[in-house]
Amino acid sequence: MVTDGTSYWQFFNSWSEVFRSKTQNGHFVPVLRPPILERWVPEGSDPIFELLFAMNNQSRISPPLPETYVGNMVFTVAGTATAGELASHGVEWVAWRLPEAVVGHDDKAIKWFADSWLKNPIVIKMSRFHDPNGVHIGSSPRFDMYGNKFGLGKGVAVLSGYANKVDGKVTV
Repeated sequence: MVTDGTSYWQFFNSWSEVFRSKTQNGHFVPVLRPPILERWVPEGSDPIFELLFAMNNQSRISPPLPETYVGNMVFTVAGTATAGELASHGVEWVAWRLPEAVVGHDDKAIKWFADSWLKNPIVIKMSRFHDPNGVHIGSSPRFDMYGNKFGLGKGVAVLSGYANKVDGKVTV
C-alpha cells in the first residue's frame, strides 16, 4: 500500500478498531468511517508521485564488495506515476513500478551514475528526498539492528531521529 502518513495511520487505526469491536448476532460492528468509493484527480492537476526506495549497491556491483567494506554504497531508486495514472490504474499497478526500478538498478546503472558524477560532481540536496508528492520507505527490518554488542546490554529500540521524520516517510 502506498499512501501519505494520514492515510497510513488511518488504515492501521481502522484495523485496530475492527479487531477491538464487539460482535452483534455473530457479525462485526461496522467501522465508523466509510472508505472513499470513487478515485478522482482535481481538474488541471496531474502531479507526479515518487515512491523512493533506498538500495544497497554493495552486492549489486560486479565484482561485489566484501561484507567487511566500510563505506556508503546506498542509492535511491524510484517508482513514478502521475495522479491520473494512480487514479485510473489503482494502487496495485503503481506498486509494480518499484520492482521495475529495482530490477533496472544493476551494475551497469551504478557504474554509469558513478562515471557521470565524476565528470560533474554535485552534492545531492536533501530537499530532493522531501518531495511533498513523494513517499520514502526507510528503516528496513532486514538490517541486523540488534546484533551489535558494546557491553551496554541488549538494545531496546532503533529510532530514526528528528531529521528523518518528514511527510511521506514510511518506516518499516
